Amino acid sequence: MRRVFTVVFAMFCCGILCASPYGRALKQARKVADQKHRYDEPRRPQPRKPAPVDEFSRIWGQMNSVIRQHKGYLPGPAGVAGLRKICGPGRVSPALLKINDFGKLTERNCAWAYVGGAVGVLRSLPKGGNFPILFAKPAPGVRQIKVLLADGQVRMVDARQVRNCTDVVSVLRRESRHGKHPAWKNLSIAAGQIDRARR
Repeated sequence: MRRVFTVVFAMFCCGILCASPYGRALKQARKVADQKHRYDEPRRPQPRKPAPVDEFSRIWGQMNSVIRQHKGYLPGPAGVAGLRKICGPGRVSPALLKINDFGKLTERNCAWAYVGGAVGVLRSLPKGGNFPILFAKPAPGVRQIKVLLADGQVRMVDARQVRNCTDVVSVLRRESRHGKHPAWKNLSIAAGQIDRARR
């Protein structure tokens, strides 16, 4: 009799406990504990998206092979004639510079000002000198001119400050810590040749 009473009493208490807020919370906690959690599942590695590569970084990467081939120099005269020397198989890709046909390319229709042949041995240039080797020519509607420097860095020049390629070189020279370096004279001459050929 006692045993029956104990069982009935236990069932009664259990019923009260389950009906109480504590009992419902306990029941809910058991359900949650029995569920598979998303963190328990093996995680698949997310495919890594390649970082966007700037076109100037790619140009610089290809120019490095040209520099190695010419023992530290960038070859050629200024402008289109110099671009012909640095572009081609194993060198800078003409497609990267958006040049389709060198036969029809002139300073008037070329968007690039190449002055790299005027700087001499690139490794001998002082760091932080802002020495340009390639930049987009000033054009109507352009606000910023992107300039590839001899150390592989890229600088932006405010297009409102410049009218031609010589002005781009002058702005960079003013901002340079090494404005008296002899390479600047050669760069100014090279930029002037491009400007005269564009007229």
